[in-house]
Amino acid sequence: EPLFYLYDRGQEVPVDLSADLKIRQREISSRINSRIKMTPEEVLVEQEIEFNIEYQRIDSIALLVPRVLLTEENLVFRDDKPLPLLVVDEDLPGDIVRVRVPLENAIGEVVLRVLHQRRSDTLEPGALTSVSIPLVVPAEGTLDENQLILESADGIEMDPLGEQWERIDGSDAATV
Repeated sequence: EPLFYLYDRGQEVPVDLSADLKIRQREISSRINSRIKMTPEEVLVEQEIEFNIEYQRIDSIALLVPRVLLTEENLVFRDDKPLPLLVVDEDLPGDIVRVRVPLENAIGEVVLRVLHQRRSDTLEPGALTSVSIPLVVPAEGTLDENQLILESADGIEMDPLGEQWERIDGSDAATV
C-alpha cells in the first residue's frame, strides 16, 4: 500500500528523500472455523481457514493434511475453485503429510475452504463408540483461533475427547 506525503509550499524544494528503511518479516496468522455434521450414515466436514498474510506476498501456503484425505478429490477450495495439493513432506509423525496449495501472489486476507465427507460406521442404538474425524490445519504461521461446531442428527450425541477441546457454554461449539 503506498504512503503519501505532502511537501509544504514556501520551503526549499527538496532534491532527494532521506528515510529510515526497515524490511519486515512475513507474518501469517490464521483462524479455523470447522463444522462437523454427523448422521447415522455419514460425517460431513466443512472447514474455513482464514489466513492474514502481512508484509510480504506468498505464492503458496503449507497445510497439514491427514493422509486419509489425500485421496479426496477437490479437498481445498479458494473462491469456490478447487486447488491442487502438492505433497512436500510425507515423513511427519503420525498419519499426517505436509502439502502446499497455490495462492498466486497473495497478501492480506485469504480464505480456504476444506470439504470432505465419509461414510460412518453403523451405529447401534445405545452403544458408545469412538470416531476419529480428520481435520486440515495450517502448517505455518500462528493459529489465533480454532473453533469447532458439532451438529448431529436426532438421537446422536457427540463430545470431543481430549483436553485440547474446551466446550463453550450455551452452544455446541468447542474451541482449542
